[in-house]
Amino acid sequence: GTGVKVMKLYIIRHGRTTGNENFLYCGWDDTPLSEGGIEQLKEMVNTKEYPSLFGLKVYTSGLTRTEQTLKIIYGDVEHTVLEDFKEMYFGDFEGKSYEQMKDDEAFQKWCEGDNLANVCPNGESAYQMANRVLNALAKLVEANEDCLIVCHGGPIAAIAMYFFPDDEKEWFNYQPLNGEGYVIEFINGKADNIKRIPY
Repeated sequence: GTGVKVMKLYIIRHGRTTGNENFLYCGWDDTPLSEGGIEQLKEMVNTKEYPSLFGLKVYTSGLTRTEQTLKIIYGDVEHTVLEDFKEMYFGDFEGKSYEQMKDDEAFQKWCEGDNLANVCPNGESAYQMANRVLNALAKLVEANEDCLIVCHGGPIAAIAMYFFPDDEKEWFNYQPLNGEGYVIEFINGKADNIKRIPY
């Protein structure tokens, strides 16, 4: 045939956690879904259409919130953990709120200037996280297998922004709500279009 390779990548953000509800910086902090988050996801499964897993390779970041989310949406399905799709590591700021840290000099410094480039003490920067995620994704695109990844807001924003840069949009505009995400279609290894999921 024509040798056109089409690949679909589905990326879904985990459900709401207690960390989300309390506005904490939770990256590698292994917070589970909250009661409300679990209810909300179940409601979404009943009212919205998530993509079928038929023919998809399934991955999570391995953190509890992604494992729980996969199970609530799809039941017990075989999947592989890819730790490179974990959220940004906030280092010393993990599990703390803005309110708790706003007078902390190290935190103030991190918030200044190009805060996507600023590295959290003992953690990473948003750019370092994006790099880690995109390197891992490149291997999947190279394998050209349709897949679904349940991961986190930061990595999903990094992926969407990298392939579909929009000068009007800030990083956080690309971050989907809990339980939501995107499907990106790659044609011959190049990102061609992006749509929101669930439908």
